[in-house]
Amino acid sequence: MTQLAIATDKKNQFLISEDQPLISSLSSKGIKASPFIWNQINAPELKTNTILIRSIWDYYLNPNVFYSWLDALDANQIKTFNSSSILRWNANKKYLEEFKSKGLPVVETAWVSTLESIEESLKQIDANLIVLKPSISAGGYLTFCISKQEGDKISKAFHTISSHSEVMVQPFLDEISLNGELSLIYIDNKFSHGVLKKPQTNNFLVQAQYGGSEQLITHPPKEAISLSEKILNTLPGLLYARVDLICIKQCWHLSELELIEPRLFFNLYPKAINTFVNALAQRLN
Repeated sequence: MTQLAIATDKKNQFLISEDQPLISSLSSKGIKASPFIWNQINAPELKTNTILIRSIWDYYLNPNVFYSWLDALDANQIKTFNSSSILRWNANKKYLEEFKSKGLPVVETAWVSTLESIEESLKQIDANLIVLKPSISAGGYLTFCISKQEGDKISKAFHTISSHSEVMVQPFLDEISLNGELSLIYIDNKFSHGVLKKPQTNNFLVQAQYGGSEQLITHPPKEAISLSEKILNTLPGLLYARVDLICIKQCWHLSELELIEPRLFFNLYPKAINTFVNALAQRLN
C-alpha cells in the first residue's frame, strides 16, 4: 500500500472527529494513512515521502519552528499537500495585500509595527470599534475588539500582539454579527460546499469554540463563487482551500484564505470526503 502521513497536533493526535473517516476512505484506495504529531517527529524518521496537512492547529504559536519544519521536509524531499511553498506563503496574512494589489476586494486592513502607526491607521478607519490581531494566527488567537477611544487597551493589545508577529488593524464589521462569515470549500480547485458561520450573541468570533453556529450552504451566491474563483485562479494546483468571505455593503470581500490546516466541515457534508480522497489519490498515483 502507498504510505501517507497525516500531520496533526498533540491535542488532536488521532485527528479531529470529522477528519477521521479519511483513514478508512484512503485505505479503500490502497493508501495507508497514519496520523502523526507534526512537531514531535523529525523528517528523516517518517516512513513516507508524502504528508497531508490537517489539524496542525498550534503551528502559529511558534512560526519559526513551523518554517524550520517545512525546510527540513524540503531537505528530505518529503512532499506536502498543500505544497510547502503555499504553506509558507499562507502562514502570514500579508497575502491579503497581494490580492488587494490585484484589484480584488479584501477586508480593510492596516499593518502596523508601532503605536504611532496605529494612531495614523485609526484616522483612516471609519468605525468606532476596531479589531487587532496577529498577522500569523488562527482560531481567534490574540484577537481583540476595542473602541477607538480606549487608548490604554489598544496600547496593551498592541504590545501583546507585537511580541508574536506584526499587528493587523481592521474595522469591526457589524456584517459579521448580522449576517456571519461565509466559508467556501474547494477541493482540487472545484467548489465543493459552503458553510455559513455566525458568532454567538455578544461575541464577534465565529469559531465553534467561541459558541459560533455553522450552517451548510450548498448553493452560495454566485457573486461569492465568482470572487473565490478569481482568488483561486491565481493559485493553481491546490488540493484543498477554504475561502472565507464577508458581504460588506452588498459586495463580497475576502476575509481570509485558508490553505494550511482549515476545517473542511466534512461533518456537514460527508460526501466531500470521497471527493477529497479521490483528488488526493490521483496526486499520489
